[in-house]
Amino acid sequence: MIKSLSKKRSSQELLNIHMKTALVIIIGVLLWQSTDARKFTSNMLQQASDLIEPQPQTIGEKIDSFLD
Repeated sequence: MIKSLSKKRSSQELLNIHMKTALVIIIGVLLWQSTDARKFTSNMLQQASDLIEPQPQTIGEKIDSFLD
């Protein structure tokens, strides 16, 4: 891990890293200051988690889906 952190990078790569960091910080500050943006973001994250959450199944349903 230390080797990958200390590898030589071009000035373009360093600029990309700094710009991405600055962008994340700016977005974070804007979200922190805007109540509507925080509500919207939390609702979207909740919908995404509901979408990917596995549905609970009984043992019989699991066996049936495995055998089909």
